[in-house]
Amino acid sequence: MSVSTNNVSLFESLRNLFKLYVADAKLSVAEKLSHALAATAILFVGAMLGLGAMLFLSVALALYLSQFVGLIYASLVVALIYALLITLIVLFRRTLVDDPITRMVTSLMLDSPDAGSSTAGTTITKTDANE
Repeated sequence: MSVSTNNVSLFESLRNLFKLYVADAKLSVAEKLSHALAATAILFVGAMLGLGAMLFLSVALALYLSQFVGLIYASLVVALIYALLITLIVLFRRTLVDDPITRMVTSLMLDSPDAGSSTAGTTITKTDANE
């Protein structure tokens, strides 16, 4: 075998290896994107159902309180409860909103070494089959 033949086969092998890395990257991006979209869809559906439930619970609470203080004051109490909840969410925004979203996105986008992923931290070791 001549030196030029070895160079051509080495070049072909490297080109095939690069193609495999590109294909693996595409599959990884597709998988992570599908997980992110599924999480977004579940969050959206859960938020819509939660808003509907909160609407009915708010009306029920206002009607219950209206027996004691009148409908207008009961509605004001419910509005005050929502204003208090909004204030608490704004005050604790980092721990309630930012940190969980950041953890979810980074866990989706970055492979953790404990996950046993085939692409994360792979090493080639010499075994009897490789010799």
